[in-house]
Amino acid sequence: MEYKNVFVPDDMVLHKTDTFLDSFIIQGANWSFGSFAAVYYDVGMGALNWAKKLLTTRKPKRYAQPMGSR
Repeated sequence: MEYKNVFVPDDMVLHKTDTFLDSFIIQGANWSFGSFAAVYYDVGMGALNWAKKLLTTRKPKRYAQPMGSR
């Protein structure tokens, strides 16, 4: 994505580069991939927790136990 004619104050600039791939992704891989993995790990855990809650509380018709019980 390219933004043209956009004003950002100097104190709000996180990273400025002309070669994003080389300077940010490759040289800063520990920061960029660590944050990327953390976000998607939390999204996955949220989906898993939602599915667990759904299956352990939902009861099919004419059954006494929840779907996720053993």
